Parts: sequence; structure tokens; C-alpha cells
Amino acid sequence: MGALSGRVFSRANRALSVLRRWPSRADAIGVALLVALAAGPLAKTETKQLSDAAASAAAKDIVAREVAFQKSEIDFNYAALEKLMTPEYVELSQSFMNRDQIFATLRRVSGAGCRIQPVRMRDARVTFLTPEIATVVYRATQAGTCSGRTFSVDANISTLWIHRDGRWQAEMHSELIAGS
Repeated sequence: MGALSGRVFSRANRALSVLRRWPSRADAIGVALLVALAAGPLAKTETKQLSDAAASAAAKDIVAREVAFQKSEIDFNYAALEKLMTPEYVELSQSFMNRDQIFATLRRVSGAGCRIQPVRMRDARVTFLTPEIATVVYRATQAGTCSGRTFSVDANISTLWIHRDGRWQAEMHSELIAGS
């Protein structure tokens, strides 16, 4: 890893450790956006290390993993999710949760007899911050039934993916209900 990518990676790790402790969802989103904006000029220099063919292949792999990640959640497939998440995984949706909290929430949803349809992903874009760090952002619609009630939610979703041990894994996932 070059000196520049090491600095970006270090900044991203520091930002993630701060976000894990952040008390307010709005403040955490603000910090995440500031970190992404600050890393932007550095990332433009760094992405030149990835050939177009390598970037295209990696982007397809990341989107496929994002789809697998979403499918594993609705199928309550914890073993598949564990493989797709880093041990440090955090999620920012209605609250800030780590991996164990996500699994506990999925168990409650599963126990409530919820049936969730696959996410309909639109306008997916993958951006490489470094050759080992990428984000995927997209719009999504998800519908289903839970406790006899039907629902449909439009959201803006982003996931930070880290290439580690020869595979891409989700480090941070964020969902913001559209219009909120």
C-alpha cells in the first residue's frame, strides 16, 4: 500500500472509530460526509493505480456482493452475512448498530414472521477511494409484510467495502429513508 493510500486508509479508520461512538445519527452522517469529501481529492490521485479493466471487474464484484448482502439479510442467512461483513462492521439506519446488534435485530424480525421482498436497486454507482476501499451508493425500494401489515420503503443506501484477504467485505452500511 502506497503512502497516499495509507493516509487515506488511516483517515477512514479513524473516522469509522469516531462514528462507532457517535451519539447522534445526524451528526454521524455529517461526519461521514465530511470524511468522504475530504478524501475525494486524495482518492482521485490514488485510483490511477487501478486499471479500467480491474476497476470494472471489482465494481461488478462489489455490486454482486451488495446484492448478496441484501439477499442474505432478507433470507436471515447469518453465515453468509458474516462472510460479507468485516468484524468491525457498523450500520447507520434508524440507529447505530454493530454486527451483533444487526444479527439480534434480524432474529427479532425473523421471529415476528416478517416476509421481506428483495431490494430493488436503482442507479448503483461504485467509487474507489483507493484500490482497497470502495463505496457503492444506490436508490432502493423494499417491500414486504410484517405483523400482518404491508410496507414499501424507498431509501438511499451506501456501503463502504474493504478489500481484505482477497475479497471485498462490507465495513459500514447506511440507509436513509428517501425524503427524510
